[in-house]
Amino acid sequence: MVDVDLIPVDELTVADIAAIVKKAKDAVLAAASKKGFTDMIIRDAMPKDDFGFNLERWENQTAIATVNAWAKDWSKELPAKKFVVFYKLWNTTPSPLITGLKIQKGGAGARTYCQLNLEELYLQDTVLGYLDHPEEVVLSGTDTIYVAMLAPVTVAQYGEKLGLGAFVCEPAGESVK
Repeated sequence: MVDVDLIPVDELTVADIAAIVKKAKDAVLAAASKKGFTDMIIRDAMPKDDFGFNLERWENQTAIATVNAWAKDWSKELPAKKFVVFYKLWNTTPSPLITGLKIQKGGAGARTYCQLNLEELYLQDTVLGYLDHPEEVVLSGTDTIYVAMLAPVTVAQYGEKLGLGAFVCEPAGESVK
């Protein structure tokens, strides 16, 4: 397993970003192919349609009530024919409070794919970062995605506009024809 780091967009070139996006798409397509799927499409993930959010926008889904302790924000079991790769993160909240994020697999986060410190990202002009190894953050059909967050203070439900960029790979015709 490779450590996955969050690289601020201000430190990346256009070519670096294109390489990360290509790596993410190649990895999610390879995961589907490995399980015997063909005629797959890759599209942007949508928070409500793909992950069961209440609204079609990226926000923390659960209040963080315990300070300085990892708390589940959301989880979602993937349908058998759906594959997901996470490759970027952003927070457009004016004064962000969430300082850490984990992407895990399993109902209670049995395997950690990445654990990200977000504080350095908040020092940048653009609060957007890309995962340097998105190929390490691919979840396959029937896996449960488990996302946990960390904050030094309590955070209200929907209090942060924190988003995860992800691609979904699924059979053509499932969502997009």
